[in-house]
Amino acid sequence: TTMSTNGFLIEPVFFWPEARSLLHEATVESGFLAKLKRHDSNPESTAMVVKMRSRIIELFQRFGAAHYQIGRAYPYMASRDQASKELLSAIKQMLDPAFACNPGGLGMDAKTKKEHV
Repeated sequence: TTMSTNGFLIEPVFFWPEARSLLHEATVESGFLAKLKRHDSNPESTAMVVKMRSRIIELFQRFGAAHYQIGRAYPYMASRDQASKELLSAIKQMLDPAFACNPGGLGMDAKTKKEHV
């Protein structure tokens, strides 16, 4: 998708035969799910998708891509300078000292918070 005259959006999406997750069962309408084929667990394919996704993210990072899903699929804290890490860690500590909101999001969690400062 193009963005104005100076950029474009790329969103890689992988589809592969895999068992449904609890998220699928909880969020997709049962009538729609009933129409879909059920697949068995497919750990080999899932591992390959994880590897390909990781490689694509690394490639995007290398070329300086911006990401819309920070704190989710794409690394955030790892690409910040030290001053930004310290500011973000201080804000997180002030607003969510128990790290209860989106644990691990942005690459921060209670176990590793000291690493970011």
